[in-house]
Amino acid sequence: MAMSALRQGASGGIGKFILFGFLVLAAGGLVFTDVGGFFRGGVGSMNVAKIGDDTISIYDFDRTARTTLNQINMSADQAYQMGYINQILQNEVRSLILANAAKDSGLQLSRSKVANEIRDLIKPMADQQGISIEEMLDQILNAQRISERQLVDDMNKQLSIDILSYGLKGAFTQPSEVLADDMAEFFSQTRDIEYVLVKYEDFAKEVAEPTEDDLNAQYQATKERFAIPEKRKIKLITLNLADIEATTEVTEEEIRSEYDNNIELFSHPETRQIEQAIIEDKEQAQKVFDLVNTGTELKKAVNDVLGNTTSYIPANEVDESNLLDELADALFEAEEGPIEPVKTVLGYHVMILDVVEPYVDVFEDVKDDIRKEILEVRVADARFELANSLDDLLAGGASPEEVKEQLSVDVIDVAPFSLNGVTADNTPVLSDLAEDRASIISEAFELYEGESSQVLQLANDKMGAVYLSSITPKSYQALDDVAETVKQEWINDQKRQLATEYVANALTELKDAAEPTLSLLEKQVEQAVALSRSVAPQAPVTPQALDDIFQKSVGEVFSFDAKEGLVIASVKDYKFGDIGEELKASISTRLDTELENEGFTLYIDEQQSKYNAIINQRLLEQTYAPTR
Repeated sequence: MAMSALRQGASGGIGKFILFGFLVLAAGGLVFTDVGGFFRGGVGSMNVAKIGDDTISIYDFDRTARTTLNQINMSADQAYQMGYINQILQNEVRSLILANAAKDSGLQLSRSKVANEIRDLIKPMADQQGISIEEMLDQILNAQRISERQLVDDMNKQLSIDILSYGLKGAFTQPSEVLADDMAEFFSQTRDIEYVLVKYEDFAKEVAEPTEDDLNAQYQATKERFAIPEKRKIKLITLNLADIEATTEVTEEEIRSEYDNNIELFSHPETRQIEQAIIEDKEQAQKVFDLVNTGTELKKAVNDVLGNTTSYIPANEVDESNLLDELADALFEAEEGPIEPVKTVLGYHVMILDVVEPYVDVFEDVKDDIRKEILEVRVADARFELANSLDDLLAGGASPEEVKEQLSVDVIDVAPFSLNGVTADNTPVLSDLAEDRASIISEAFELYEGESSQVLQLANDKMGAVYLSSITPKSYQALDDVAETVKQEWINDQKRQLATEYVANALTELKDAAEPTLSLLEKQVEQAVALSRSVAPQAPVTPQALDDIFQKSVGEVFSFDAKEGLVIASVKDYKFGDIGEELKASISTRLDTELENEGFTLYIDEQQSKYNAIINQRLLEQTYAPTR
């Protein structure tokens, strides 16, 4: 939680930034999947993963997953079907594997080192907002509801993971200079070829008109090209929730009763507030304390000693459980007033303690808040009842029109659309429901005709359901409607076949010849010179053909596909270019990275076996797999 707070920033304008990075592995199947379910051996069924003694609950993971998916506007159903849910979970599991490995390796940092890292990370954010590091830290802790202790512990864990990661990367043997030189030479090579372009169009006159059987066979072979995708027509039923709050009343008597029956909620125990300054230097902290102890205000004392007030933090209420041990001991044993400087990992704290006596909120001061809370509960209950009523009606087989007669709903007819969310003329549907569009379309293709979905929570605090009116099955354009297209494709296929036969015979002839030169073909011979692996070639040579060209021997004849036809070619010569230091450095860096990634993948694989990392696939499926 603490690391997430720093990665994403506190609410109220703190910018997002990435705190730490480590190698993100692309290797699949890293973690064993417990398909049988529920972690045999006593692990709770609401844990979606287990790594050693650590578990990831479905509640914590769902929060992480949905935050990630919201950034790419993807529904959980889609993400599950595309494998993204598993990828997100794999990343969480890898982090815990590394954390366990770091802990078992004894990688722990001193608290002063952690404190310095926290300061370095927070400083740019504080500078951007024009506030002190301490104020920035306070904002983050308050917004994310974490304590300094949690922050320090989480930072220590993450730094340990980074140290382990970087240590592993450095442990792998660096590629030799000879290998780097060979690779640089490999990429610097150029080749010259001569070639004959055999155009498909050269065989046009040899192709006869197709018969009906020819066209029918061509149509059947390429029928999917003429497919008309399945389309679904839905009615979107949305609940009118706007007037619920306006028609919900709360009386003065109800408010008073709520206050009297829950008086303990309005009773406040003794609390402690501290005004403080966190100062790095012990002597300066003592000077500030001495000034405060003689009656100077803390903020002025800080400015008098340090020349600025960036270390000053205004008064705020504190809880013993959220304080570092050193502060908790000092504050909850002290009398009201200035407290001698206390040293923690963050520096020397000069504090002024203010003790607030117990008290009870006056009814008149809190009745508006009570009214608001009662209203919120009643509106939520009314919404829930309305959603349940809609659910019950739809489950009982009521049509959207019948639902509208009994409930305050809107019914929107949506034009038939395919799975990619467009109509027959490629017009997108549900464009005005951008945030819900993907989930509504997905829901529509999970229903049977005449069936309704469960009530869905939609964006902007709306609720609704999908009713599937009709299904237009997948069909195909008739042959008569696409006859010209089919005919042209058949003719093109015949030309390609004749060209292919010609090239095959020509290659056989050339390979059997005593001197296999392309001039034997009695066609125009062209040249392509200085072909390179790193430069896009000019037609008719294609990028796909380059691999073949660089694998052939000098004088060897071969063929490759081109846009206009087929090419018969022969390598005439090759050269090695100048190997510059820039190219060598680039190759060496690339080899380093590939070696590190391979080694790191092997390490993670070994550790996942050690910690018996497993995933509760059944729980993932129950939570995220689309249901009919």
